[in-house]
Amino acid sequence: MDYALLRSWLGLPSGEWPPNHYALLGLEVGQCDPAEVEAIVLVRMDRLRMHQLLHPELVTEGMNRLAQALICLTDPVARAAHDAELRSPEAEPKPLADTYGMLPSTANPPLPSPPEEPTPAAEPLALPVGDWQPRTRRELFALLAVMRRLLVAWRRLKPALADPDEPLARPAAVLALLEAVADLRPLLDHLQSLVASTGGTGTLVMEMIRQRFALPTFRTLSTEQRGALSLDWRRAEQSFTHELNRLRELVRTGRPPRRGGHRTGKFFRWATRTPEVLLLVLAIVTVLVVTLRVRCEP
Repeated sequence: MDYALLRSWLGLPSGEWPPNHYALLGLEVGQCDPAEVEAIVLVRMDRLRMHQLLHPELVTEGMNRLAQALICLTDPVARAAHDAELRSPEAEPKPLADTYGMLPSTANPPLPSPPEEPTPAAEPLALPVGDWQPRTRRELFALLAVMRRLLVAWRRLKPALADPDEPLARPAAVLALLEAVADLRPLLDHLQSLVASTGGTGTLVMEMIRQRFALPTFRTLSTEQRGALSLDWRRAEQSFTHELNRLRELVRTGRPPRRGGHRTGKFFRWATRTPEVLLLVLAIVTVLVVTLRVRCEP
């Protein structure tokens, strides 16, 4: 593979492949702020996705290396071992298939979902609570757009949260968690309103998202806490799906009638339901017209 091309996408200088975890992320050895590592990995993943269709093997290799660096540098024990290896004069790069469960470089990862269109940042809208009804069509469509973004990001948490026994050592699960958290954090105000409207369902997951370091926080959870988090995620996913369907139904049936079109719409609905009456009326009108024309002829 053309690793020089991969290096250019990642903004790395020329050299041997693979670089160590710090060099891959453009960090100095020993410089390891978990929040900074997460942010750098997400940015570089986005760069690689732009080339996924034309260069699937190279992109897979780059994604695997980024995931390996993320898992290692956010784990104090693994990071200490990596730092010791770098200080050793005989240190050699390890193969990709190691204890982190990397994907083989020939495996094509699933194509990413198309990015959601940004919601206009005019005035923040609160998500519906109880029987709250949007006052205008604009509010209704804005709420629907926010709800769709929330649910898409919420479902991306599935690889990490759906199974409480998942050790979160696979790159796909780690990256799915970080990307979903990054998508949900700008929507926390809306998420809080939605969680309140469902009686608190989703509170545990929301509090995890609020944490500054999502991955280290998740790793400190006990088995019981992981089970509670998984159950909370599943229940919230069902509640959020129900809310999305409710908003869609409002879009379908709750549109205000157009000016002047109310009576016309009623007439067409009546004609559709009772076509025989309409035909009878037309027949009577035809007979009257013919009768009038015959009488008026000289």
